[in-house]
Amino acid sequence: MSTALAHLRADLHSDAAALDETHRLIEELWDKVPLVPDRDRVLFSLAVAEIAANVIEHARGEGWLWELDLSAWSDRLEACIRHPGPTVEQGLGTWAMPEELADSGRGLALANAASSLRYFHKTDPEGNEWLVVRMLTS
Repeated sequence: MSTALAHLRADLHSDAAALDETHRLIEELWDKVPLVPDRDRVLFSLAVAEIAANVIEHARGEGWLWELDLSAWSDRLEACIRHPGPTVEQGLGTWAMPEELADSGRGLALANAASSLRYFHKTDPEGNEWLVVRMLTS
């Protein structure tokens, strides 16, 4: 049975400072659960930051709020990102790395490529919800 170790939540504005705040919250999570292996920290942080960056980049103008929930459990890390932005038509599993000289399109592909991460994504009229789960290695 899994045990909850830490939970952080923030309402963030869709502006440039939101990515810094995302990184700060991730660092705060590591302060609360210092025994998380480095590999899990890196891959989880990468996925969360890349999805957050896409939420911020594709916002319908600055100023609207989006939510970030970070949780650490005895067996996994979870991040839930909810935003009212434009609905995303494809799930993370369908993103592939763009051509070498492409100017964009790597963020979600990088998040998708991080090993042993599981993603769930749903859209509804209210917006999008992304759930990133990283099962902890021993």
